[in-house]
Amino acid sequence: MVPLLLGILVAAPIVLEFEQGTHRLAWTQTVTRRRWLATRLAWAVAVAVITSLAFSLLMTWWRAPFDHLNGRLDTAAFDFEGVVPIAYTLFAASVILAVGSVLRRTLPAVAIAIVSFLALRLGIEGWVRYQHYLAPLHKTWPVGAAAPTGEPAGYINDNGLTFQGAPGAARHLIQSCNVTETNPRALQGVSGCLRHYHVVQYAVYQPASRFWTLQAIEASIFLALSAALVTASLWWVNHRLA
Repeated sequence: MVPLLLGILVAAPIVLEFEQGTHRLAWTQTVTRRRWLATRLAWAVAVAVITSLAFSLLMTWWRAPFDHLNGRLDTAAFDFEGVVPIAYTLFAASVILAVGSVLRRTLPAVAIAIVSFLALRLGIEGWVRYQHYLAPLHKTWPVGAAAPTGEPAGYINDNGLTFQGAPGAARHLIQSCNVTETNPRALQGVSGCLRHYHVVQYAVYQPASRFWTLQAIEASIFLALSAALVTASLWWVNHRLA
């Protein structure tokens, strides 16, 4: 939510000028529409980048112990570290600017921006980022052995035990070996029994090493959308806004 709030703070003053009509006073002076808007956009972008970068660095520093244990692909880390907070902030600001330049109303522009931002962010996080940016790895390994590199600190789409046989037989073997939990510590005690019946662990996951690649992909999406919205806003202000 912090990038969204930052985006609102940097873009709302520009929309407020459209709502109150003070932009007309500036345009009657020596300042052209294009120069007036370019100046305000430059300041808004600069403030958005600086504040969101500071927020990202602060979160990275504060979460360092947690990242060391759990990795940075968890949504609690991924959404607030790296470069995506900058892209999120610019996207939120660009939505407010685009909607506000058309409606010339600040509160409706902010409301639409909040809904649009949350819908896109949560949709990408839940159904796109870990499933479709890059194909998840599918790995199997012996029960009780060390997990593949990058799996413990990665994002787990799915994991558990698998058996090369009928599902009913697999359930019977797991019951025979007294498997009650699938975490590594619990499986250590029954690993010999499970290996004897060719039961293996499996995981479908994004490895920890893909953090920056996934960050770059997601940031590119939001930056491209931001550029398109800003371009539309510039056109509207130059050709349609009175």
